[in-house]
Amino acid sequence: MGTFYQQMGLKTVFLIFLLLFGKLVHAQSIQAQVRVINRTQNRSFESQYRVLERDLSRMINQTRWISNASFSAHPKVILNLTMSIIDHSDNRFNTMLLVEVFKRYGKEDKVLLLRWVEQPLAFTYAPFEPLVYTKNMLSSNLVAHAAFFSYLAMGFHKDTESILGGTLFFREAEDIVVRMQSTLNSGWDMRRNGTSKYRLIYELLQKDYFPVREFNYSLHSECLTEGNLVLSQENPCVVKAIDVLNASKGILMNSLLLQRIQDINSEVFKDFE
Repeated sequence: MGTFYQQMGLKTVFLIFLLLFGKLVHAQSIQAQVRVINRTQNRSFESQYRVLERDLSRMINQTRWISNASFSAHPKVILNLTMSIIDHSDNRFNTMLLVEVFKRYGKEDKVLLLRWVEQPLAFTYAPFEPLVYTKNMLSSNLVAHAAFFSYLAMGFHKDTESILGGTLFFREAEDIVVRMQSTLNSGWDMRRNGTSKYRLIYELLQKDYFPVREFNYSLHSECLTEGNLVLSQENPCVVKAIDVLNASKGILMNSLLLQRIQDINSEVFKDFE
């Protein structure tokens, strides 16, 4: 009888291990939601757009972006991609992409970390054609942009958890920019003016612009807490965070990165000039 219960106990432990391991395998580091909006006059491709939404969301959510990154069954990084179809001919798409990165606080609340508009975004896509991210064989402009913004999203989130914590992810995004130079795909110009992705990544990885990332860390690790997600400029914690930027104001005034942070924290930056 004792042997029977011992065996049952071992089986129970084994089953619990399998259940826990299964959860870890299927856990995600990022939660992506893709929405495709048809801005053309042609309504015959709506079913294809729903397939695109599903497949692109699935590709982002199921890709293990960093091999040694911790996974969570309840991702704190939310990536919303809203794609507006401007023109669609055969398998060629011309679109505008709105990117929004959120940090989740608790079960329901979330705070915007980054908003970015990619226009135009051109790519080829055939419905039901597998969307797969392979680092060393990157040719699809659609997959490349999805990967770039996934790394960017995780980098911004990690920066809220530790000072300069997102650097590893930003370097992966930079690597995509470099790799895409050997393709004929648009959107990867290596210029440090305007609103290019390269300029954003350049600033994220340059020491002169680290105060912006340090500000983000202070804001989200010290000022914002679950249940307290509305900040004012008078908040002592915010004043302390702004002081980090004031020390480097001369360098940062024309920063694209700082502009993006200001855009989503307008109340905090009312008097910052």
